[in-house]
Amino acid sequence: MLDIFRGLKNLIKVSHIHIDSPVFRLHYSITVMILIAFSLIVTTRQYVGNPIDCVHTKDIPEDVLNTFCWIHSTYTLKSAFNKTVGKDVPFKGVDNSRGKTGDQKYYRYYQWVCFCLFFQVDSLLSWAQSIDPVPTSLNTNRTTDIAQELIELTHHCHELLVQMFRLFDGLKSFFKSRRVSTSGSVFRLHYQGTVAILLTWTLVLAARQYVGEPINCIHSKDLPHDVINTFCWVHSTFSLESAFTKRVGSDISHPGVDNSLGGQKAKREHRYYQWVVFCLFLQAILFYAPRWLWKNWEGGKLHALMMDLDIGIISEVEKKQKKKLLLEYLCDNLTYHNWWAYRYYLCEVLALVNVIGQMFLMDRFFDGEFLMFGIDVLKFMESDQEDRVDPMIYIFPRMTKCTFYKYGVSGEVERHDAVCILPLNVVNEKIYIFLWFWFLILGVLTIGCVLYRVVIIMSPRMRVYLLRIRFRLIRSDDIRTIVRYSKMGDWFLFYMLGENVDSMIFRDVMHELAHRVSQYRGARGELTEA
Repeated sequence: MLDIFRGLKNLIKVSHIHIDSPVFRLHYSITVMILIAFSLIVTTRQYVGNPIDCVHTKDIPEDVLNTFCWIHSTYTLKSAFNKTVGKDVPFKGVDNSRGKTGDQKYYRYYQWVCFCLFFQVDSLLSWAQSIDPVPTSLNTNRTTDIAQELIELTHHCHELLVQMFRLFDGLKSFFKSRRVSTSGSVFRLHYQGTVAILLTWTLVLAARQYVGEPINCIHSKDLPHDVINTFCWVHSTFSLESAFTKRVGSDISHPGVDNSLGGQKAKREHRYYQWVVFCLFLQAILFYAPRWLWKNWEGGKLHALMMDLDIGIISEVEKKQKKKLLLEYLCDNLTYHNWWAYRYYLCEVLALVNVIGQMFLMDRFFDGEFLMFGIDVLKFMESDQEDRVDPMIYIFPRMTKCTFYKYGVSGEVERHDAVCILPLNVVNEKIYIFLWFWFLILGVLTIGCVLYRVVIIMSPRMRVYLLRIRFRLIRSDDIRTIVRYSKMGDWFLFYMLGENVDSMIFRDVMHELAHRVSQYRGARGELTEA
């Protein structure tokens, strides 16, 4: 049990090089360590132990009632907190609730604690990982910088999550630092951040689905418990449309659950829960596809051109030789990189098409209820909840119905009705409400990125401005000379090299390139006049 906390020691190890203040270390080291520890403790207890135990009559199976009370909510009575324990009430907040409408205080937060803690950790790690891991200038005696330290922190934290269930071994490759940055930050959110999130949830749901109990049904004793559970899982359950608008506790027992006899009532079939794991895995593949294309098209060009020039502390002889090789390549291949850059821009367009297409894919997956899902949830939170149907329960019902038919003793077909609890829908609703907002934000950012690329293609002046803003060590005259005699693909290569190569070395290379280009163009102009 305690082995899963082995990785936490890396967060608090003493470093001989001080590159930040003690207050800053409290944020990225101590706070992250505490959040990860609590997240692991709560998650382990929730999935391995029993997160809730209910005292009840024997008419309902213990596991069924415990699951129901966990995925729905519990409550206390406000008036019972002021009564005497042992005399008026057995416990604080626990009393007879008959005829005390409006006195209940509901508790739903315990379903969200693991997600909230993990989101807090992930937000800190994502911020740390967003810092450029490539050092821009190493002209001091320091051998590391804060960006590399934060990236190592990201490794340790995610490796700690890997150790918990030993199911996330493949995910750590998404969080390892890469010396060569071959894409933009928005594109990395597609193939790195989103893919990691989707694969993590795929593994969590798969573990819960195939190791735990994905469904629990209440039924008569004529059928074995495992048989009816398996039947209702592999087939489908259903809800009644009219039962979502009725009052729970007086007209119906649960939202969507009502008597289906006596007339044709509109049924809402639920089959998606069998396919959620496969759908999330397919989405992860689709998000990684543009990255796979660019990785093959890029062909390791940037890595080959860098020649370890991202390390500023090298011998002068080696530095001079490598700068000469890089400069000769840029001079000999000037104006020949357009197709290389357009391939990357195509991958960004494919990423945009993918995120928009996946919104419609999930809308089809949930029978046309997903496109407006986030808006409906916001409207429900702002309105009187008694007058509206909760969209999270409507799309992801926790209680459904299932009908099983079998032959009786006399050969007649017998109908067995069951009420089923879908505990995974508590996780599913949180996953897909997050995905709705995440895909919306990702789509807006990608649209902005594509428009940014269009402006770069159309406006050489914008290329000059962007290089001046990003690389301030390079003289403005050199930047204008380079952009004037190069094409858009060359600009993209220069920009990516500047992101990876040491800033001082990149400045020298660009200065020499501008000098050579101006001399070569000037000589050609004189030759033409002669």
